[in-house]
Amino acid sequence: RPAAWSKLKGIAALLPSYDYVWYVDLDTVITNSSIALEWYIHEANAMFRRDKTLLTAGAGSTGTAGSVDSSTTPVVPDVIMTNDWHGPNTGVFFMRNSAWSLRFLDTWFDLKQFDRSLYPRQYPFNYEQRGLHYLLSTQEWASHRLAGHPAARAHRAHFQFVPQCAMNSYSVHPLQRGGSLRRNGYYRTDLLVHLAGIGDAH
Repeated sequence: RPAAWSKLKGIAALLPSYDYVWYVDLDTVITNSSIALEWYIHEANAMFRRDKTLLTAGAGSTGTAGSVDSSTTPVVPDVIMTNDWHGPNTGVFFMRNSAWSLRFLDTWFDLKQFDRSLYPRQYPFNYEQRGLHYLLSTQEWASHRLAGHPAARAHRAHFQFVPQCAMNSYSVHPLQRGGSLRRNGYYRTDLLVHLAGIGDAH
C-alpha cells in the first residue's frame, strides 16, 4: 500500500500514550521553536467551544439549526487541522487521545477503494488526503460530483479548523494559482513552512 497511509497507523500506535499527537509531513521545516504547541491546542479548544455555543444558541428550543447536533459533539475537538484553498490538508495536524479518534483512524485507514489508481480523473488528491475529503464530504469533493461518506456530518463535528498560517504555512509563489501569500504563505515568524506540492526540481 502507498506509504502515505502509514501516518495513520503511526498515529494510532502512539496516541494511547499521549494526550495529543502532532503529525507533520516530511516536507516541513520547523522555523520558530519558540512557539509552544500547547498554545495551538488551547486556542483551537477555545474556538471549538465558542462555535459550539453559537450553534446551540442558534438552534434554540428546536435543536435543528446549524450543521451538527451539539448534544453529541465532544467538549474539545479530536482533530485540529488547517484548510488550504482546496480544503483540509493532512500534512500537519493534531489528534487527541480519545476513543473516537482511534475509531476514526481505523475508518480512515480502511478506505482501500481509493488505492486502485494514482490519478483517476474522477477523484481529487491521492491516498489518505483523498480519503479524508471523502470522510468529511468537503466542498472540493462535492465539486467533483462525488458522493460523500454517510457519516460525514458527524465526523466534521469532531474537527476544528484553524487559520492555515497558524501551523501549516506553505511556500507560495506570489503568482501561484489558487494560493494567497496572506492566507496561505509562509512568513518568517510562523511555526513552520510546509513545502507541499513542491518537487525535487524546485
